[in-house]
Amino acid sequence: MKKILLTLALAFACCWASATTADDLFNKFKGLDNAKFMNLPQEMLQMAMAQASKSDDAKAQVAKKITSLDILQIEKADDATIKQVTDMVNDFDETYEELVRANENGEQAIIKMKRDGDKFTEMIIVAIEAGECAVVRMNGNFSSEDLDELSKMNNM
Repeated sequence: MKKILLTLALAFACCWASATTADDLFNKFKGLDNAKFMNLPQEMLQMAMAQASKSDDAKAQVAKKITSLDILQIEKADDATIKQVTDMVNDFDETYEELVRANENGEQAIIKMKRDGDKFTEMIIVAIEAGECAVVRMNGNFSSEDLDELSKMNNM
């Protein structure tokens, strides 16, 4: 019985250790010479959205729920780098739900979300095309209705 429990514990530890998060992805690639990384804290986002959303109170209310925005762009990415990014996104831990996976004409898009109860707390958008890879992470506390409004704001 002890051997079985030890084996199960070891198997669980190996699976947990191999799972990745968005932080792992950003930390691994933001230091590349061909990478650009930008972190926009809530204060900067609110200033930008205040100007853009003056005519639409619903958009302004949703924008207030964004706590941070991280953008990673890897230009002139080789196939190995793109594969590493894709593999890491595919290996995100089980707290990330995959909402969209699309592949059209060699361009890929992946959207994953992290949920806390009925609220979404993190959205990861990965866009890959020939020689370029972009990863956007938006943190906040969003309802399904907020996500609908965000998609309208971005003409999605």
